[in-house]
Amino acid sequence: MKYPILVIAALLTFTCFCQTSFDESEELFNNYLTTDSTKAKAQLEYQRTHSRSHKEKIRYDLNQAIYYSYHNQFKLSEIVLAKAEQKLQQKKDVELKGELVRIRSLIYYKTNRFDESNKLINDFLNNHPRLSDQLLVNLYMNLSSNDIAQGNYAQAKQKAMTAYNIFLKRPASLSDKLTVKVLNGLYNAYHYQAQYDSALYYLYKQEPYLEDGTVLKGGFYDRVGIIYTTVGKYDKAIMYHQKSIAILEKLHSPAVLSHALYNLGTATKAMDINKAIPFFERALKTARDANYEQIIGYASQELGDIYLTKKEYSRADKYNREALKILRNAGIEHGVINVLLNLGRQDYETGNYKEALSYLEEALDMAKSNEDIISQEYCYEYLYSTYERMGDYRNAYHYHQLFAQKQREILKLDLQNNIEQLNLSYEVRMEKMTNKLLKKEVTLKNKKIRAEQEVKWLFGVLLLMVLIAGWFLRRLFVQRARLKEIELKLAQSEVKELEREKNRTIKELNIVKDQLINKNAMIGELNNLLRENEQNLISKEQFGSLVSTDTDWIQFLAKLQLLYPDFADNLKRKHPNLSNNEFRLSALVRLNLSDKEISELLIIEVSSVKKAKNRLKQKLGLDTNDKLDSYLGQL
Repeated sequence: MKYPILVIAALLTFTCFCQTSFDESEELFNNYLTTDSTKAKAQLEYQRTHSRSHKEKIRYDLNQAIYYSYHNQFKLSEIVLAKAEQKLQQKKDVELKGELVRIRSLIYYKTNRFDESNKLINDFLNNHPRLSDQLLVNLYMNLSSNDIAQGNYAQAKQKAMTAYNIFLKRPASLSDKLTVKVLNGLYNAYHYQAQYDSALYYLYKQEPYLEDGTVLKGGFYDRVGIIYTTVGKYDKAIMYHQKSIAILEKLHSPAVLSHALYNLGTATKAMDINKAIPFFERALKTARDANYEQIIGYASQELGDIYLTKKEYSRADKYNREALKILRNAGIEHGVINVLLNLGRQDYETGNYKEALSYLEEALDMAKSNEDIISQEYCYEYLYSTYERMGDYRNAYHYHQLFAQKQREILKLDLQNNIEQLNLSYEVRMEKMTNKLLKKEVTLKNKKIRAEQEVKWLFGVLLLMVLIAGWFLRRLFVQRARLKEIELKLAQSEVKELEREKNRTIKELNIVKDQLINKNAMIGELNNLLRENEQNLISKEQFGSLVSTDTDWIQFLAKLQLLYPDFADNLKRKHPNLSNNEFRLSALVRLNLSDKEISELLIIEVSSVKKAKNRLKQKLGLDTNDKLDSYLGQL
């Protein structure tokens, strides 16, 4: 009887050992996947030869599909997934089926089939409401990535927040790597919505889950650098990118390293374009070694942009055309728009205006289809400049109006983002204050409970020692009562102070909101100003607000064109050699402003205005007896 029992025990022990060894191999595979391709492949081979059960064989197929997908071998990945799908028909395992859906949706994401990826995941979630936290969070994060790729940042944030709420309820149910993935999804959603404080908040929450010297830690430093580059803190950005590169160079991860080098070049470019060139060139070389098309395209585009700025047009043309070819093939439309803008600007500067218009109009069409208003603004700016150079002032004026309109839209969006950021900051502060208050309430309750327990214990003891310690009981009771009263008063005082701080915060927020709303209304007031002064001279103070900046001066010229339609064209036709400052002075004189008013508007001395007028008369070919204002009034 004992021998069959020993045999069964040996079989169970062997099965458990095999199961444990397969799990360990799978964990090692996941760790090596992003750091060492050779070791990851070795673990796959181990799984192939040591997979005993039907479930382990399916898991091996899924890991193989992940490996091929990570190395962009999507056809091989799909073939392996089809084999796993056939095996799953024999074994109904919802978790393994969900893992297959996750991997396939990731392939769709990498091949820009975002709608297919979303449909696949949503159908699976609708048919399988009960899933493990690990799988559920992975699927929601894939949905969030699809939304970010399609520019649906609010929806992406919502799905990432759903995953984050699962983590908050049951943090132990998720691995550290998956927790980092969730926090990184929130970082991306806030980053793309230009809410950089919130992006940094969720980024820094990742750090406790990251091991030093890993690819994830290198990526963390790289993303911190990206945020600081975006907000203009380039010294900090360069420091974090260098930390990232130092880690990634030791790990031999060329794809991730090329990304960090590219980001370092971007931060350095904002300070010194010449110092940025070596970083972009190194990023380009590293990306080519890793066959990482996205960074190859972006690095080439940045080098093209730098050499275009340096007026080295042959080099700029070489890099821009290489970038255009790669980014078109990869389907990265935002990158294609930037390259087309570079090529349009290059042809504009070299006098090839027709070619410039072709590139700029294509970029504009793509920017409209992608609802990229920033790129649309640049397109309109270069289009009106190109038409102006060609002498086509009607089209130049048309595109200038569109350019000004986009500027206003961007200003409104910036104001809305600022208001949302203030609201979020207010919510964070209120949450901290509420948590602080709750902690104090819990502390007070705990003290009260402990005090009650101690009183009960003492009461029990005092029943036995009532004749001996009666006087002590009374004294102790009084002391306890006083202590409670003092603690209660302190707690009430703290609650009142927190309430006052809350009210002050609300007032400060309302003041800042009102200021921002007033700024937003300024453009409307300028338009009303023009309508009210269509036939009358505009006052000095009003013109001071119009021409205080270069942008305002462009808008001022457009409105001057409406007041005096032929003035600018006649002046440029009769006197094409006038400088911008001379043209500006002519416009102010045309409006019959006094020398003092002109001096205040142009922020120069009155004597300087008179000298400028004399020089202008000479340049216009007028005699000393001729009146400048009369001459300009005839134009």
